[in-house]
Amino acid sequence: MNQSLVEETLQKEMGLSSIDYVVIGAMFFISSAIGLYFHFSGGKQKTTNEFLLAGQNMSIFPVALSLMASGKSAITYLGVPADMYMYGTHFAFVNLGTSAGALVAGYLFIPVFFNTKSSTTYEYLEKRFGRLLRRICSLSFSLQVILYTAVCLYAPALALSAVTNLSLWTSVITVGVVCTFYCTMGGMKAVLWTDVLQALLMYVGLIAILAKGSSDVGGVQTVWDRAEEGGRLIVPGFEMDFTSRYTFLNVFIYGFITSLSAYGVGQMQVQRMLTVSSVKKARIALFSSIPVIAIFHVVNVFVGLVVYANFYDCDPLSSKEISKPDQLLPYFSLKALSSFPGMPGLCICGMLSAALSTLSSLFNSLTTVTVEDFMRPFWKMSDRKNALAAKFITIFYGFLSLVLTYIVSSFGNVLQASTIVYGLVAGPTLGVFLLGVLTARTNEKVVRTAILLLQPPYLQWQRLSHI
Repeated sequence: MNQSLVEETLQKEMGLSSIDYVVIGAMFFISSAIGLYFHFSGGKQKTTNEFLLAGQNMSIFPVALSLMASGKSAITYLGVPADMYMYGTHFAFVNLGTSAGALVAGYLFIPVFFNTKSSTTYEYLEKRFGRLLRRICSLSFSLQVILYTAVCLYAPALALSAVTNLSLWTSVITVGVVCTFYCTMGGMKAVLWTDVLQALLMYVGLIAILAKGSSDVGGVQTVWDRAEEGGRLIVPGFEMDFTSRYTFLNVFIYGFITSLSAYGVGQMQVQRMLTVSSVKKARIALFSSIPVIAIFHVVNVFVGLVVYANFYDCDPLSSKEISKPDQLLPYFSLKALSSFPGMPGLCICGMLSAALSTLSSLFNSLTTVTVEDFMRPFWKMSDRKNALAAKFITIFYGFLSLVLTYIVSSFGNVLQASTIVYGLVAGPTLGVFLLGVLTARTNEKVVRTAILLLQPPYLQWQRLSHI
């Protein structure tokens, strides 16, 4: 039996019920309703400050949860359990690095953006180094994020379509359209409050899988015993070997740098912290999100071990019931929870929520950079016209993401491509900000030269061409 026939048979056996579709539809409806609510309430999204920064009067709670939800995409939601299933608990220790990186970002970078009254992280670069460097970094960010929006849409939809009767392009189009709708109608306030809903759904889905999966094998002790027997309970070694897949140092450095980059200079996360009224509140929101993020990651880790315990002697990858590790979580959720009407749909909501929260953050940050870094300096318009333009720009990016998703669906390893592009952009950008904050004598000419030496265009193309 070929793979396509196996997947077709599996979809018929494990299809979603009508109640599951009602649950999923309700999630999309509530997300859209939040966008409509903020379109007709408060400042009604009539100014750029309201639309892009929520009027800078948000409370700490939604910002803290949004920092977690937007930072954990569906790729993380599906990928961490799969990594635990395949390789063991090495990657669980990334929490130590990400927590340390977030703490440093809160004290080193966040005060800078408040003190300089920057609306984007790149606005600070112009004040510190000059206009050209601001344009270079803004453009690099925009290109990287545009590519990543396609990955955020395509990867979870592909995994879900392989093990359910949920159509690939139905998932892609629905997520893309709903996300664009509430981002356009409700601005940053809608993004933050839908993130709260989506964060809760992500947790509920994982906890349901954790509880039912543990019960099915006889309890937590059985999960632990099977993980230990299968060599999945692993503490990474402390050797200095950067060629190994996982060592403690590699995992810690990865977590520290990505976290410092995301929460210190990343437009997507910094913009959330700029929606509160002071540095103190921004720090509290960031530091409050650290345990929420850590717990979410730990739950993901245990879900991976639970899935391993349930498939201890019947690996669905070996039997070709599924073709990729990323399909493990949706496959197991349908298999374990099918006897509870609506629960598979609730778990699917968690996976789709992870995609929605990240995608809405990407759209919002892209729009902000486009308006503040590229439009305002060249076109002098009233603030209301800028706000209206921002809404049309959001619609444009939503449409573009759908087009790019269709294009990249024919590519080989889209995730690897986006990861390489992220590394090419995030590393040098973090270096530029560190030079700006930590040194007084570094000037724009030196920084531009350093970027070209570290990441010459021909090297970037060479890396992407080998995917």
